[in-house]
Amino acid sequence: SVSTVMGSMRLLWLSSVVVVLAVIALGLMNGLSLDRQYPFAPYTDSELQQVFSGVDPDGEPFLDVHYDLKAATAPRLAGFGLRVMATLVTTFPFSHALGSLLLAENDFGFVRQFASRLSPSIPPTFFPVISPEAAEEERARSADVTAAALQALDGRQRYAVGYGNLKFRWNDIDDLIEQYRSGAFSPVELVGAVLEAVKRSNRDDALNAVVETQATKALEFARHSAERYKLGTARRLEGIPILAKTELMAEGFTTTVGTTLVKHKVMDPGEEATAIRRLRGAGAILIGLTNMHEIGLGTNGNNPHFGLPRNAYNTSLYPGGSSSGSAAAVAAGLVPLALGVDGGGSVRIPAAFHGLVGVKATYGRISNHGSYPLDWTLGHIGPMTRSVYDAALAYSIIAGPDSHDSATEGLPPVHFAGITSTKSLVGIRLGVYYPWFNDANPDIVEACQQALTDLLMRGVTIVTIPTLPFLRVVQIAHVITIITEMSSSMETFFLNGTGAIREFNPETLIGLGMGRMLSGRDYVLAQKVRTYAIRLWNKLIKAYNLDAFVTPTTACRPPPIPEDAVEFGESDLSKTTLIMRYAFLANFVGFPSITVPVDTADSSNIPIGLQLSGAHHSEDKLFRIAATLEEIRLEMYAHKMKKP
Repeated sequence: SVSTVMGSMRLLWLSSVVVVLAVIALGLMNGLSLDRQYPFAPYTDSELQQVFSGVDPDGEPFLDVHYDLKAATAPRLAGFGLRVMATLVTTFPFSHALGSLLLAENDFGFVRQFASRLSPSIPPTFFPVISPEAAEEERARSADVTAAALQALDGRQRYAVGYGNLKFRWNDIDDLIEQYRSGAFSPVELVGAVLEAVKRSNRDDALNAVVETQATKALEFARHSAERYKLGTARRLEGIPILAKTELMAEGFTTTVGTTLVKHKVMDPGEEATAIRRLRGAGAILIGLTNMHEIGLGTNGNNPHFGLPRNAYNTSLYPGGSSSGSAAAVAAGLVPLALGVDGGGSVRIPAAFHGLVGVKATYGRISNHGSYPLDWTLGHIGPMTRSVYDAALAYSIIAGPDSHDSATEGLPPVHFAGITSTKSLVGIRLGVYYPWFNDANPDIVEACQQALTDLLMRGVTIVTIPTLPFLRVVQIAHVITIITEMSSSMETFFLNGTGAIREFNPETLIGLGMGRMLSGRDYVLAQKVRTYAIRLWNKLIKAYNLDAFVTPTTACRPPPIPEDAVEFGESDLSKTTLIMRYAFLANFVGFPSITVPVDTADSSNIPIGLQLSGAHHSEDKLFRIAATLEEIRLEMYAHKMKKP
């Protein structure tokens, strides 16, 4: 009857009101809970003062704090549930309630309490640049031996691994160059084959690594390169095909940062990323732009907008993110070199998942000019390659001062002292904090521990680090920084109304919604924690006289792609924290970090990466250790290595 229907409607309306009021109340309670007190027990006030004081940390002992990293707390969401959550997190008043709940349950308020107890003499650090005094000291220590070191690389021993496609096979960049010079094939033939291979990989293999190519221009540049070889005027990377993440600006290409909302066609050559311009200036040929996790806000590499990129070793696995396409393309043999951007492991994670070398240099060492402004205090442009020496070669070309990026000025010169001295590492000291090192899946720990054992045979000293105080609060401060910067970067789409933001993947919307819930106070206090983290790292390196600090690159191998995540992606914060457990510190503090593949320890053929990190501007040491690991792997485990 009509009365029954009307009664049901009133009941539904009243129920809705109750739900809305309950959600608002829950949000208010959880918003206040961000200011709740977090226990610092069992530490005494005098012990905590060692951390919170403004005294020069060099003169203070380390506080023996227990290892405190843990997985994020949130249910896994996919499909309809994921879309509902994304709608609620971006719709008032549900956004405030759910956002506050997620932030509180994952201890985001810990940053407020920790930072508020830091001495007022500890200021926030917004850009992790090294002090002028330290830069001068480093400059005095290092000789500008780049040219000599790179020349020495030409005489290194090579190993016949054989990457590439069809008749065009290579071991590394210099192998390609030698074949150009010998006339085995020309840049025009190779570039044409690469363009065809890209089409085939997207069509037949569903790799979805490359989202845009410029075939006509690439072939034109290839003809110019072929002519230079004939004339004897070839440059260092003449005719070498490369790719770059669609987070970077490249003349003639459209930068999308992995979303349909951004379509920036680069027409002005001055907008082009300095890293791409320098590689092109050395003769490299940009084939196209690669797929990525939408706006870089994720670690598995999923992107339903442009086709889900897949792992080149096993297309049922995730490629890792956010520079997913760049890693998959290099691993698949499409190109020997690709660029990514790393804000929280986004170069190192997919590189590790594909058995590649991935470089995140010191903040400011490689210009960020021409990188879409997503996470401007955390992002680092870096190369991904098959070999350490190719990575060093690419790094030597793209690194250095750039007038478009003030962070690159006043740094010590790029150098590679000792990079070819791999037979003996006597005197090299490697730090290991075992509670962190061992907090990974057993197969990861086993492979990385074996790599340490192998390095011991070359003379390194392993230094056991007893503690790294309050890693958890540093991890949260990094998350606050990256989601706040990314949500600020995308704010224009929120101001344009809900129609625009619904084009984001649901997973992206949840991350952006959480970022918009944070306040200016949270962001500034996170940068005070950054100051603490920088001082802690510098103190660690100096106190133990370390040349590098060693961890696995990821705590797991690439996860399988669930069927329910193909259409809309997924939100799985516990998996995300597992993947980036070792990555965040390097971005937040700004020190260099390199991932290098190690023995897979079983017959699965799914790669595992070891991460080497060091003091600011210590890339030369990291490259030397990485080159040694690569040499050991090729000498001892080559029989177990398989191409994807």
